[in-house]
Amino acid sequence: MLKTPLDIIYKASRAEDHVLEEKFRSIIAKLYRYEIFKPILDLTATLCFKGLLTFVIYDRRFFELDEGNCRTIESGYVVKMLNRFRRNRLYTITIKSIQPHIIVHELAHMMEKECIEDIASFDRCIMEDVKSNNTRSITLQSAVKQVLVVEVNTYPVDQRSSELFARFFQLVSMAKEVQGYKAEYSYALKDVYQFFERVVALLSKELFNTVHNSVDKNIALYSQQYIVPVDDIEHKWSEEKVQKLHHQANAAKKWQKAIKSIKDY
Repeated sequence: MLKTPLDIIYKASRAEDHVLEEKFRSIIAKLYRYEIFKPILDLTATLCFKGLLTFVIYDRRFFELDEGNCRTIESGYVVKMLNRFRRNRLYTITIKSIQPHIIVHELAHMMEKECIEDIASFDRCIMEDVKSNNTRSITLQSAVKQVLVVEVNTYPVDQRSSELFARFFQLVSMAKEVQGYKAEYSYALKDVYQFFERVVALLSKELFNTVHNSVDKNIALYSQQYIVPVDDIEHKWSEEKVQKLHHQANAAKKWQKAIKSIKDY
């Protein structure tokens, strides 16, 4: 009997301690509720099920500069009956800062390597969308400038297309419906979809179909039950914020007699 897609991903993950493990699992489960992340997570579960993808999770060391990475080892073998050469890729995704946009960024790199052959078409679409600047959201404009322009320009030219691909999904995962009250830029998912109209069309018409062909059908079928309407998710995030603030207020009342000043994190 096939285990659930979430269980498959969890089993392929090794965390430094139980707290990090639970935090990682919680974020993966939350990400699976969004339709746009379903193809990438279905592919993740498929590769984990085949033993081709593992996660390593730990807190970033003080001497490390990156918050995560996706390492790939390529191997190949000959199928004698078909007289063909097949290539396998083994992925190790290391997460050193357990946040939705870090996880999604590295998963997008994996998806590009595994399934996306024509990255140039994506490159053209995203650059046209950026030039069109189709949004009134000042916070999204700021995020696009920082994440897609300033940061991408620090990479060698031959790596920029790959970074643009990963950073589109990163921007989606930074929306307030995904990040909740911790969102740095506070733009909405609908703002992202409107801004990247050409990219969204390309994904839905072409690229996600390519990914779907590489996904285990049972995994794709089972994970459909994870999807939740965005409005329902946003409502739950709002409740979480209220509960968080309520908890902080109560905590302040409880400790204010003993401690004069304490910062909320």
